[in-house]
Amino acid sequence: MSVVRLVDGAVGRRGALGRFNSNRRCHRNSLYRRAHLDLCASWQFPASGKRVFTGSSQVPSSVASGRRMSLGLQWVSTGQEADMVTSLLQRSAVVLLHGQPGDVSDWAAVASALPDEVDVVVLDRPGYGANPLPPATIDGNARWLISELDKAGIRDAIVVGHSYGGGVALAAAALAPDRVRGLVLISSIGPSCLKWWDYLLAAPIVGPVASIAMCAMLPGAPWRSFLFEQRELVRSLGRLLGRLDAIDMPTLIIADPADSVVPVATAQLLNEQLLDSKLELVAEGGHSLPKTIPDTIAAAIAAHVAAVGARL
Repeated sequence: MSVVRLVDGAVGRRGALGRFNSNRRCHRNSLYRRAHLDLCASWQFPASGKRVFTGSSQVPSSVASGRRMSLGLQWVSTGQEADMVTSLLQRSAVVLLHGQPGDVSDWAAVASALPDEVDVVVLDRPGYGANPLPPATIDGNARWLISELDKAGIRDAIVVGHSYGGGVALAAAALAPDRVRGLVLISSIGPSCLKWWDYLLAAPIVGPVASIAMCAMLPGAPWRSFLFEQRELVRSLGRLLGRLDAIDMPTLIIADPADSVVPVATAQLLNEQLLDSKLELVAEGGHSLPKTIPDTIAAAIAAHVAAVGARL
């Protein structure tokens, strides 16, 4: 049965998000097998000492007191790193996927608000942020995500996707259901999400011009990635939707009826078509919920993590 709950989005936000932690641990098993391929960084939040692990060599600029560094990683056979790997092999993680466009900094406030006992992995998707890979299809993003879990030695994960990232999360669940323990879809793409401007943004001439304008102020100005994904969305959404009835892991869908980018009808249709889902409607958040109401989103993710864990 579908459950709809109205959540008040007017929640106070935290101030300073954290500071860069150079004595870090990293959720990346590949740093031991293929250290030359990967860079890693973490944020540490002073109030709790919690660490959030990223696949990026950049600490988000939104971390007010952070500093940007490139970090070489080496194998350490004893100590915290070895303990961390053992822990990860025995536990799930929560993976946060940004939208289109975006990067790891979109999740900084949510990551800081999640409970300390939750292992959080934040990744730049292909074509964005510090990820050196070119933009990929929705299925290509899903394969990349499963590869990242393999590299990190993460058995399975609750995958949280915002907007376009929600489509990636759904594709990963369809591709490798044994690796996705649960889903959280926030303002996610889905049925009936395409509007006239989506087709315009994917069109020749107008698409590139609009993409350049939309991405001009973002780090790296990733307009080519935005345009690639926009065209992929128009081309491949139907194929993704055709697999919804095969996705049966616990799924939390979060949407704001006032979202002007993805209509709330998309969330309602996702809730109807997925086999094991719950819809929560939030207020005063719009489309960019991880940025506008991070504490509300973090609380919803934490509750879903607890609920999924209780069902095992």
